[in-house]
Amino acid sequence: MYQLVESIYCAFFSQGQDIGSTETLQALAQASGFRWDAWSSSPLQSSMGADHAGGVPHLVFNGQWPVTGAVPASELVRVMQQAVVARRLDSECKANA
Repeated sequence: MYQLVESIYCAFFSQGQDIGSTETLQALAQASGFRWDAWSSSPLQSSMGADHAGGVPHLVFNGQWPVTGAVPASELVRVMQQAVVARRLDSECKANA
């Protein structure tokens, strides 16, 4: 993963490549040893879901706690704590079932 991140930085800052281009990212990913399945949906698109309008940043904790846009750090911490508590409760319920 480190090699991919470094290649993206180098492509953008040193080589002036368009890292917003799917073709550029595909080439960088493949050069870094990642398999690129062009027929599957984008992981980014599938994680965004239908209710996300594409704001940046967009984070989803545990697949169910979304945070979109610039929010204060305290809000991020609050949502992360909720996600941790929910995951623990879910694990305990499954263990006791």
